[in-house]
Parts: sequence; C-alpha cells; structure tokens
Amino acid sequence: MGGIQWPVVILRCFGVNIGDNVIIEDMKCIDDMHLTTIGSYSRLSSTCRIQCHTFEQRSMEYPSTNVTDSTWCSNDRS
Repeated sequence: MGGIQWPVVILRCFGVNIGDNVIIEDMKCIDDMHLTTIGSYSRLSSTCRIQCHTFEQRSMEYPSTNVTDSTWCSNDRS
C-alpha cells in the first residue's frame, strides 16, 4: 500500500490530524493515533515509528506528538 492515499484516509478516520499532500507508506508506523498530528507535505516511510506514550518513573504518560510541515521521517537501519 506504499505511496497511495488509502493509509491517510483510514488514519484520519481513526483520529489522526493529517495535513494536505501527505504520504504514509505503512499505517503500522503510528501507535497512538488520537495523539498524533502530521503537517502538510510530509512523508513517513515504512520504517518510521511514531509512539506517543511513555512509561517513566512508574507513571504512564500520553503526550501528543506533532510532525511539522514538509518533514521526511525514516528509520533506515544499515
């Protein structure tokens, strides 16, 4: 499903705030959908991972995450 708009449409249905002209290669890259905002003209590769929740000092926290406009997000492991 990489490079098509269906992941963007489906993620919007799950509560992700997504700007215009965004390409997301794989929906599995976003864990906490309701806490994520992705700016316009951004690209998220299939190796990218956006995780909003954290467990620090025995306390579960849920901060929101913003991917700004014109961002390329990848986690290429060589």
